[in-house]
Amino acid sequence: MDSPEGYYLETWDNEAIRARLLVPLGPGGDRRSTTGVMDPSARAALDRPALRAADDAILLADGVFLQRPELDDCWELRVYVDITFDEVLRRGTARDQQWMSSAEAAEQRYRTKYIPGERLYVDQVRPQTRAQVLVDNQDPANPVLTFRR
Repeated sequence: MDSPEGYYLETWDNEAIRARLLVPLGPGGDRRSTTGVMDPSARAALDRPALRAADDAILLADGVFLQRPELDDCWELRVYVDITFDEVLRRGTARDQQWMSSAEAAEQRYRTKYIPGERLYVDQVRPQTRAQVLVDNQDPANPVLTFRR
């Protein structure tokens, strides 16, 4: 999982995301879902009890690689938040140095694993062309929304 391919293809348990979150909250689902499948660092699976969502609840799912083909039929609306890979590197290094050993370690991980893995996803899945809502978040103080049919 330390390679870009491993990060893209193996980090997230898409079957668990589908079975424990998306299908139960989708049309015809029993409304019983978990609030998480993996811890935020994607290092350990979570074993949380299922909770029942209200009949009128709306699921807003946020995460990387969510437009993968394995999950494609679960979405009624796709939103893609877009920033440049240079900005991914800058923000990720600043944020993740707190749990990594240093800013240099965080930058190295982004350059060798995260960004190359995200490039695989963007090149293969093309999420920006599949989304009905695009958010250009290069400047978080002034996001630009584009709506598509």
